[in-house]
Amino acid sequence: MPARSRPRIGVVLRPCELRALVELAKLQQANLADLLTIGVDCPGTYDVPTYSRCGRPGARRAEMFAGARTGELAPQPDYTLRDACLMCERPQVEGATCQSGCLAPI
Repeated sequence: MPARSRPRIGVVLRPCELRALVELAKLQQANLADLLTIGVDCPGTYDVPTYSRCGRPGARRAEMFAGARTGELAPQPDYTLRDACLMCERPQVEGATCQSGCLAPI
């Protein structure tokens, strides 16, 4: 196997970002050989005002991550996921060089 002329770059991606990267590679706008893709399951994303409330006392962050473990996104009451996340059918990571599964809540 020939030596690499440059090191690979590690990128941590949610499933939708990884799928987008693969499409960019098909269009020759990204080179997957230069990347070490690290995929994490996604609990969904929120708009900035909603996300800022997630760090406040009383926010149940563990419940926000529960949906990613089962493949069903389940936002907390009074929290709304972004439209793209509501339509997502595959929040689990597939096809990454490394797969970490679901992130633990902080």
